Amino acid sequence: MWAQMGIHGMTRLMGRTYADLQMADMPSDHGGMALYEKDGYITYCTDCKAPATPGAKCEAGGPGAEAHRIRKQWSCF
Repeated sequence: MWAQMGIHGMTRLMGRTYADLQMADMPSDHGGMALYEKDGYITYCTDCKAPATPGAKCEAGGPGAEAHRIRKQWSCF
């Protein structure tokens, strides 16, 4: 699990960079992370842009955004 419990039962998502998300899209036999290849995962992208339209494809170059794996793509919120 990529989350960690904090004080008062709050959950903190472990941060990943945009490059980590791109590496996750590679097949696991080429260095990708098999854990991320499936839909339904949520993480915090530390250097992604929060898109003007929530749920748009994640892009690098921002202060951070929540990233969801939906339909084989990382969407940021």
